[in-house]
Amino acid sequence: MYPKLFLVSGLCFWLAVAPNSLHGQVVPENPSMQEQLYIHTDRDLLIAGEQLLFSLYLFNGNEGDKSNHAYLVLRNEREVVDHQRIELANGSAQGGFYLEDTLSTGYYELLGFTNWMRKQEASTIFRKHVFIANRFDQDPDLPHHEEELPQASFTERTQSHSDRQLPSLILTVSDSIISQRTKGSIQIKSPDPEEIHGQFSLSVVPDKATFAHNKSIVDYIHQSAQGGDPHPPKERSFPYFMETRGIILSGKVTDSSGEAVAGNRVILNKQDTLVNLKYADTCEDGLFHFLLGSYYDDATLFFSLAPEEGAENKNISLFDKTEVAFPFSAPPDPLNLNQVDYISESQDIVSVQKVYDLQYYSKTREADQEVFPPLLYSEANHIYNPDAYIPLDDVYEIANELIPAWRIRGRGENARHLMTDATSKQRMGETPAFFADGVLTGNILPYLDLASDDLLRIETHDFHWQHGDMYFPGIIGIFTKDPALNFEPLENNYITTEIDSPSPPLNFELPVYDDNDQKESAKPDARQVLLWEPEITFGEDQTIQLSFYTSDLSGRYVITLQGMTEKGKPVFEQQVIEVQ
Repeated sequence: MYPKLFLVSGLCFWLAVAPNSLHGQVVPENPSMQEQLYIHTDRDLLIAGEQLLFSLYLFNGNEGDKSNHAYLVLRNEREVVDHQRIELANGSAQGGFYLEDTLSTGYYELLGFTNWMRKQEASTIFRKHVFIANRFDQDPDLPHHEEELPQASFTERTQSHSDRQLPSLILTVSDSIISQRTKGSIQIKSPDPEEIHGQFSLSVVPDKATFAHNKSIVDYIHQSAQGGDPHPPKERSFPYFMETRGIILSGKVTDSSGEAVAGNRVILNKQDTLVNLKYADTCEDGLFHFLLGSYYDDATLFFSLAPEEGAENKNISLFDKTEVAFPFSAPPDPLNLNQVDYISESQDIVSVQKVYDLQYYSKTREADQEVFPPLLYSEANHIYNPDAYIPLDDVYEIANELIPAWRIRGRGENARHLMTDATSKQRMGETPAFFADGVLTGNILPYLDLASDDLLRIETHDFHWQHGDMYFPGIIGIFTKDPALNFEPLENNYITTEIDSPSPPLNFELPVYDDNDQKESAKPDARQVLLWEPEITFGEDQTIQLSFYTSDLSGRYVITLQGMTEKGKPVFEQQVIEVQ
């Protein structure tokens, strides 16, 4: 068997020789390529313990590439309370934030952006306010107007869009007044067959649960086109790349004085039952970048400097994708008395939902994706399972008794190990690479005292092995039965981070009241969201019919339709109904 050559390299190398791509997956920096993002949420006023539902729309000025990943951050004036990575399909996505019961009462900001948008952070990142009340906070001191303000009429809500030459969908409802636990119908019609293709979302929620100052998608795009953003564009010097295939994780290597270190090799491993390795070389400014696929989702990643670089007095720092440079902004208007009353009522309603365990949403199970681990070799030359042999007391004995190609000389701090090349049968003069549960380490001492009962298997790859432009004088892979415990002594030598998998979409569970038994059920229906359709698409017909059932809660509800046509034009329409 002869060594196989796997061509892998760091981002700096590929950008130098092919500036348009890293295997076709990285788009170069181009100031003329702008992206914007809009988020339609079901409500703006919520109670901790509820779901904040959203649909996301990405649009840009170019016809070519778009980001396939977006980041959402929910924060208050003190801290980030939650964040998500969202995978986009055709420039849109949907999902939800579960608002933990521990959230304090107050204003929050929902931010949305792609990696590419962070080039001009304050001017391009989407921002909107939501108010979240803790349901156990029965006497909150809420900032509000002292007078009761009338609710905006449908005409007042939409007249700001009437003078713009924008495509619109016609939104009609079967009845403007509907009884409780009764079916309602909504029709969406496009007068123009050329404008039916796109992505749209629709919500039916209490009118008091929305903020007038939060812009519709039409107003948001109009303001952007007119340059009306109060935050002046500020180009950031960091090279933020467009993520079209996977996420790009970036960092920097510096010396003890904080100066950038160029030309150093950064190793990335995932703790796993496979010997895996990616690497990237730092550029002149000390920066490095890794393109990551789904193999790294929901995993702890270990970053270290290659052993030959000498890690002493050098630091690896990773850039936080959810960190933004601008501060939390207060909303322009306080709550009105109607909204204060609505919050108090909603606290009681959500308490009822919890008592009766009323669940209206479920996560969509995503299809399993094929993953491609960055293997150092496709198959080890030898695999040893200690359980198949008589128990041995430590790795010294295991190597000497079971593994002819691996020899460990000396004890304790003087221990040294070497391998014999399977091809030439000659001893390799340098120390072989040692992987512990998939992670490259130059320190074998914490593992030498492990007995047969502690180990799953040992892999040996006894070749002079070339991986890209990295050379290994043989490879040892030890896999333990308790990786977390056995890796503990080495953790200080690594920078670690966790990569969350993309958040899954949510399904809205719609109750049905088609017969009297269902309608007269004693189980309460405490839905404040009567309908949430996050992904509406037209077929060949120019008309879509949607139906919903009202709950036990009376009041005024607003139907909001928003979205984006295939040609990148925004759509916003509203209607109001009364539930009695």
